[in-house]
Amino acid sequence: MNILFDTNVILDVLLKRELFVADAVKLFNAVEKSAINGFVCANSISTIAYLLQRHEGKQFAADNIALLLEMFEVAAVNRITLTDSLTCGFNDFEDVIIYNSALQVNADGIVTRNVKDFKAAKINIYQPYELRVAIGQ
Repeated sequence: MNILFDTNVILDVLLKRELFVADAVKLFNAVEKSAINGFVCANSISTIAYLLQRHEGKQFAADNIALLLEMFEVAAVNRITLTDSLTCGFNDFEDVIIYNSALQVNADGIVTRNVKDFKAAKINIYQPYELRVAIGQ
């Protein structure tokens, strides 16, 4: 199962966001065990790096970006992704880029805490706990 991880789920793990970290860590473990193929959108990497550096420092950011690049495949953001994102009917441009990147890698779904932002999606959109149940974690 190919799953693209939204930025917020990755940040839940790396910043240890108390209310959300448990489900997100279990999904990271599923990626490590190859129970799912994890993808992260290329533009999410820069957002994550910026926020980690701002909150925890440059070295923390660099170490964790390296970890993400080892664990996850990177879904590209290219001209096709951006062009398609202009006409998808999403309210938020960042979300539609994530969605179109997921389509480019033939993802079976996206895991996010912001399901409402992906109402126009034509693939499965999971809350972290829903994906855990779907994969038996």
